[in-house]
Amino acid sequence: MNQELSWREGERIAADHLREKGWNILELNFRNRSGEIDILAAKGKTLACVEVKTWQEELVNDLERAVNWKKIRTYASLCRYYLYQNPEYSGFRVRFDLIWVDPEEGRVDHIQDAFMESA
Repeated sequence: MNQELSWREGERIAADHLREKGWNILELNFRNRSGEIDILAAKGKTLACVEVKTWQEELVNDLERAVNWKKIRTYASLCRYYLYQNPEYSGFRVRFDLIWVDPEEGRVDHIQDAFMESA
């Protein structure tokens, strides 16, 4: 697989992965001035806010640093904003997932509830 896989291509692969698992993709690259959520998806009564990382395997240990407290706070804020704009999802369970796409191997790892909003 192409090692130079772009982050956009990684997000497309992640969205396809979610669709294959029965998720409805609500938004790709949902943003406001605070930041961006890569993918918003719904399945049943669950709303997933998904961060996508397109990295080679040797960088996977840096995932912990990639989703730091600032990113978590931004995702939580953006998710609240999305729910405010889309009240039909207000009763949904919200979770924050991480999908890692390995451009070398073509592997997709989906970590559910990868992080949560801190109090």
